[in-house]
Amino acid sequence: MDKLERIFDIQRYLQSQMPPAAAFGIPTDDVDRATHLTKECVLAMVSELVEILGCVNWKAWKRQRLDLPNVPALREELVDVFHFLVNLFLLWGMTPDDVLTLFEEKHNVNVARQKEGY
Repeated sequence: MDKLERIFDIQRYLQSQMPPAAAFGIPTDDVDRATHLTKECVLAMVSELVEILGCVNWKAWKRQRLDLPNVPALREELVDVFHFLVNLFLLWGMTPDDVLTLFEEKHNVNVARQKEGY
């Protein structure tokens, strides 16, 4: 089993243990529920991303802090973001293979854009 498949399995198991109202990563045919869960995951990711900013000095207009970025906390927040991202993949029925295929396709588009001066 590759690492991404393992991550998907771990997160799928976690979601299966939650009450249905709290589970983010359970595929659903209910479009309203899927929309609601998508919104919840995106808002959670935004919140976690803001927490990442608290780990670094991101305000260019403020005097630089003397302390270094809080790397352990930053890494933890990145993993929190990833949990919610995996929930979205699961919610929308994506597999690790789907993610890889779409990532590679988009990567190729991005490489072409860079070559074209996009």
